[in-house]
Amino acid sequence: MTSAKFKTDKSSEPWLLSIPVQYLPKYEIENDSEGNKHLKNIEGNSQFTIPVDEVALVLIDTWIERDESASSKTILQHQKEILEKCRKYGVTIIHTPNKPVVNKYPQYHVLRRTVREFLKEFNEQSHKPPPYLSWPSPTNEVWRKTQQIRKVGRAPYYELHPQIERDISRPLKPLEDEYVLHTYTEFRYVLWLQKINLLLYIGGTLNECMQHRDTGVNLLAGIDSRRVPITIVVLQDCSSAMSSPNFDAKMAAQAMLDYYKFKIAFTANSKDLRFTNRSST
Repeated sequence: MTSAKFKTDKSSEPWLLSIPVQYLPKYEIENDSEGNKHLKNIEGNSQFTIPVDEVALVLIDTWIERDESASSKTILQHQKEILEKCRKYGVTIIHTPNKPVVNKYPQYHVLRRTVREFLKEFNEQSHKPPPYLSWPSPTNEVWRKTQQIRKVGRAPYYELHPQIERDISRPLKPLEDEYVLHTYTEFRYVLWLQKINLLLYIGGTLNECMQHRDTGVNLLAGIDSRRVPITIVVLQDCSSAMSSPNFDAKMAAQAMLDYYKFKIAFTANSKDLRFTNRSST
């Protein structure tokens, strides 16, 4: 198996990244014609300027696109462009494909082994959770039925698009010195190792994998008391959403972006990101 050598020394990187972001809500007080005060909820705008060595680009499930629509091709092109820029200027790159795709990449196995050894060294394996965290058992009948319903619902999709045939889209393939990982523990290890303070998210889908995966936004920012102090920015022109019987993909994407903006993340357009030399600021 090929060994992977990840980039860890980034102290010489001279670049800053400026990210204009949008968020919700931003309240303003306005007066009506009778002089009564009312709150007006508008979209807020701000900006982060941060050294590139504190930033990571997270690519979630950037699959080979079977949808040949113009919008899908545009999203892939935007993803390719921002990936190339981030590589050029020294941003940490983290690929987080689901299983079994993650197993195709040698650096995943290197990182997985490294994290296991790290945890073993610090004796984390010996700790047992309190009994109330072990309830309920995943073998309970209600949960089994839940899993069965979800599996049946997904069956036609996986019949046409088997998981074993998946892979990362060719223009977005990981380089040998870029991270490929799968679990929350591996993710947090890399964020700690690289001293990351801001995450740029791209990929799919906004209303599924980007939200719910181990490397998605929910575990980092979805629960108030367990929120990780890492800033999340979703690049809206580099991400897609799944449609439903009630919403087409475009409407679903907008709904999810608004959901993110209300509390757990900011959004931005990849075209607005600017890299500048520290010495020139």
